[in-house]
Amino acid sequence: MNRAVFSAARDKALDPAGLIKHISRNEAEYLGQVPTRYRLQTSISIVRSINIPETRLGTVVLRFGKQIPKSVGQHRANLVEEARQSIHGDPPTNYTDVSVFVTARSEQEGGTRALDMLDFVRSIWNLHINRGHSWRWSSNRPAINKIFLGPIHSLHKPDGKLATESWWYDPSYVEPVDPFGDRGKSAHMLTFASKIRAKLTRHPYADQLQTAILRYGRALDSRDLHDAFLRLWGLLELLTDTSFQDNGVTVRRTAFLFADRDRAVHILTHLADRRNRYVHGGSETDRIESLLFLLKRHLEPMLLFHINNHFGFESLAETGSFLSLDVALP
Repeated sequence: MNRAVFSAARDKALDPAGLIKHISRNEAEYLGQVPTRYRLQTSISIVRSINIPETRLGTVVLRFGKQIPKSVGQHRANLVEEARQSIHGDPPTNYTDVSVFVTARSEQEGGTRALDMLDFVRSIWNLHINRGHSWRWSSNRPAINKIFLGPIHSLHKPDGKLATESWWYDPSYVEPVDPFGDRGKSAHMLTFASKIRAKLTRHPYADQLQTAILRYGRALDSRDLHDAFLRLWGLLELLTDTSFQDNGVTVRRTAFLFADRDRAVHILTHLADRRNRYVHGGSETDRIESLLFLLKRHLEPMLLFHINNHFGFESLAETGSFLSLDVALP
């Protein structure tokens, strides 16, 4: 669309019909490109001794910890050396290598799609780990998640050469984290992820839930806990289908899932108030860590309620209407 505006202006056709014509031309040109196989190379904060099986998501293939071909390793090493100027700390040296194989019509689409699929899987892993932590008290307030991507991602052609001289990177990266290495938890984590992916393959609104899972994982990547809080509240509005409704509706629909609904309403009303104070007045609080964990504790059951979909709802809107039923829980 951006290209279409400039090309239409050059042709002196900057009117609705001319703009649509140029957009359609660009779209046809893009769709006419032959899809190409790409390999995104990056790393993840899991110890190398944990064996993670190959994961397939449609045509996307994720491989963890396998030996990288020399051609890929050399080209990536050169790019990482150049890309270090983009990040604020030294790259990790003890993370597990990850290769994501994806088919796309352009380098940008290939890199974005590969990272989305990898983050989707990583978000499910973090959801499993995070559910076991209902509170935390820490002086330095690190991000909530335990598993992160490395800060620099490179895109390669099938022969290992770089597909682009550009790179993807994490602008918030500061330093490596200690890699996740709990073997007992990792086995349960992988089983949990496999079950979630299986449920989504036959879910009526799987695309929206995949987006929700991505939003959950990326929100809790944030080292700014106020930012994470706002992003989680926005996700709660999505899951309750109340993005354009009063906070009170969000509160009531979320509380519906809890046996002690009155208590849940009081907690969520307080969280909504803190959210409004921060959004409208920039009012930060030194209690943000405990507030974030309270919000997380109420959001995760909602996310899993949608994923499990025991009542067979066909859409987010239908589920939201159910959550508004004014009935007592058994």
